[in-house]
Amino acid sequence: MERLMGKVFSLETRTEFFDLVCGGMSVFAAARRVGAARQTGGKWWAQSGRMMSVNMGAVGGLADPAPSPEGPGRALGLAERGMIQMGLRSGMSYARIGELIGRGKSVVWREVNRNTGDDGEYFASIAHAKAHQSAGPNR
Repeated sequence: MERLMGKVFSLETRTEFFDLVCGGMSVFAAARRVGAARQTGGKWWAQSGRMMSVNMGAVGGLADPAPSPEGPGRALGLAERGMIQMGLRSGMSYARIGELIGRGKSVVWREVNRNTGDDGEYFASIAHAKAHQSAGPNR
């Protein structure tokens, strides 16, 4: 849990916030939806994602959100990233998470190291959006 200005926010609340932003809601609107101040939403976004193509104001969200349907290929999908998030929060090893999603433990380790924010947390929706944005125009 994170304590900001006297109010305690659970990890689940922050996860909901990131899911809302990655789903198209602005940072400030998502913060308001989960009961946090605008400044708190901005701080969470800076700590956990640092993707610059996001609208902080009343409308928007990610400028280039990842598509929901999973396509073929070797890239991790949102569902796999969600399993990684839940596995980490359940205290599972990288090897066990890899078994559950049908990937090697090194794939899980790289994914977690690449996408853990400054706050020390891994959020599946943030990781998925970052991967989509870094894939470039021929994705």
